[in-house]
Amino acid sequence: MNMHEIDTTPMTSAFQSCWYAAAKHLEAQGQGSINWLRAHPYPPYLEHLSFRLGNQLFFVRIEDVDGLVLGPGNREGISSVAEGTNGHACLMHMKNFGANDWRCVSPGWGLLGMNGQSALDPVALITDEELPVTDWELQDFAVQVVRHDLEKAGKQLMSWQSNPEVHPSIWYVNEDTPTWVVVNAARYPATSADMPSETQNLISSFGAMGNPGQYGLVTVANINDPFDPMAKDNGNWIPLVRGAGMSVRYSGLVSIEEAVVEGCGNAPDLARDLVDELIHKFESAFANERFLPKVFVAQCRDGRHMTLWMDDADLDPKLHLEFMRHVTEQVDAIAFAYKMFMVAMLDDETKEEQEQHVFVSGTAGSYHWVEITSTAPEGWVRGATDTKRRKTAEPETFFQELLPNGAEAGEYTAEVIQAWEDVQAKVVWQNAPTVR
Repeated sequence: MNMHEIDTTPMTSAFQSCWYAAAKHLEAQGQGSINWLRAHPYPPYLEHLSFRLGNQLFFVRIEDVDGLVLGPGNREGISSVAEGTNGHACLMHMKNFGANDWRCVSPGWGLLGMNGQSALDPVALITDEELPVTDWELQDFAVQVVRHDLEKAGKQLMSWQSNPEVHPSIWYVNEDTPTWVVVNAARYPATSADMPSETQNLISSFGAMGNPGQYGLVTVANINDPFDPMAKDNGNWIPLVRGAGMSVRYSGLVSIEEAVVEGCGNAPDLARDLVDELIHKFESAFANERFLPKVFVAQCRDGRHMTLWMDDADLDPKLHLEFMRHVTEQVDAIAFAYKMFMVAMLDDETKEEQEQHVFVSGTAGSYHWVEITSTAPEGWVRGATDTKRRKTAEPETFFQELLPNGAEAGEYTAEVIQAWEDVQAKVVWQNAPTVR
């Protein structure tokens, strides 16, 4: 599909009134069970509305039954997106009864097949089958992740679309300049995606008009994935299933030129991969109302991957840094990641607490620090979360203290050395190809 086949003409005010009435009608029919995919009236257009109900996807084209008010797009476009997502292409006939009084013509949901005659009942089409997430759905989700991050940063969005074969994915205003974004989605255990073949043409065309480009990679995993670091080799991963929870890795936008030079911004980074695997594990546990305790993981020079639950070491927390320095030296680690947990009292009178889960990792030239916090007087599940992330090329104080060369041989206390001897039987090892 080419870019010019997607209608970018804004809705007329008359059709927008029709569109709002149609959206309200479907929302009422769904009684809170609809998961909206597209629920905004802004271009570009393939469908006018789209949603998921159960394990089924529905793409809706709204038409004035009297043919007096025309909406953007066409039937061919909505059929293509439904085919690409293994979803249902639907028509919804609306009629104007004066002023902004638009009503659905057909009973119930008001959805028809593309022949305009056979009625579609979304609830009746739901099955118990576990359907895989299609490339269209995955791209739509990835675009949502980037779009929400831009909105959180206060950026003005101009347009967005989710066709994985069409680029750019997003236009927004950055410092008064219209900026375009190529969004790529990767399915875990993949951590990269191929750059679109037309990237250089986009850079040349839009660059000549003064519009800079950016790139965003969103890696998505099943929320219940074991996040085995050897998943690519042993196949120990869970595929994405429609309607199931998903865990996301997104580190923000980079310039499109930087992404091209660095291979889509995915240069190998052991520290990033290790810390992201811990964050995935945390999100999976959180989704299942479990708690991820302190854990230390390391990638060794011989290719082995080590996981150690810090409680098993039975050490005073004040000795944890020294202990981990000793471990990284003993196992010849070339990258590490560590997850810790803290609680801070925000208000002594109300007893309001802030939970903070901190993830740190390091390897030569790449050091990551991620904070996930919640203000939650009644527990983490009830709190609003916030994530902050930073990366540095040089180690900060914490990493300098944790790296093996942060302590000379023989500096470790007898208690730390003994703790490592005692806990080795509880360490979880996974093998991997030798790292060269």
